[in-house]
Amino acid sequence: MDIGNLIAVCDSKPWLGNYREYPDYDYPYTFEEVEDLKTLAERFDFGNWSVRTGLLYGGLAFVQQSSGGDDWLTLQQIAPGEWKSFESISMRQILRGRGQDAFEAYVNRLVAEHRLKLPINEIHTSPDFQCDVTDGYPTVLCYDLVDNQAWLEPSPAFDDEDDPMCRKCMEACDAWGVRPCFSWVGFNVHLESLGEEAYENAAVEIEDQGFGGMGGIS
Repeated sequence: MDIGNLIAVCDSKPWLGNYREYPDYDYPYTFEEVEDLKTLAERFDFGNWSVRTGLLYGGLAFVQQSSGGDDWLTLQQIAPGEWKSFESISMRQILRGRGQDAFEAYVNRLVAEHRLKLPINEIHTSPDFQCDVTDGYPTVLCYDLVDNQAWLEPSPAFDDEDDPMCRKCMEACDAWGVRPCFSWVGFNVHLESLGEEAYENAAVEIEDQGFGGMGGIS
């Protein structure tokens, strides 16, 4: 996830921009891209994060404004690399006060309401590769960034429904199914599961932001 102007927006807030009380050498910005709601809940439940600790999930950023507290500035990604804050939320209070199911429903609603608006056809198609799933037939991995899902298809260069091998590949792709995919990290994990060639040919390079967590996409 591209953090872009995220730090600049956070710095415009009184507590996060208070470098006199919270100097950046003691309280640097750190951002971790979280893959699932269970992990996100664990992070919030920990409850002892320093100022400027950030969690990224589903097009949202949660940045701690109170050292050791539960005051998360919440921001939405309104365009690639462009962020806008919209609320300060006590996430651990919601989790502990209402329970895991209510917490997950609340976060899912936030994601749905503030998700980055992408064209309906915003689908990434990987370079082709060979894998055991399709018996070596050239295949691509598709990633729908709107619906957060990934699936296999025969390579467009070899997509010929009259070819028995292509039809067999399509059946194998259908059997592999449509799988959840919430980030480029997840996309690469799917490729890795398909084999070394799939990963080497089609993995998306993720920029190392140097924040100790999973970086954003360049």
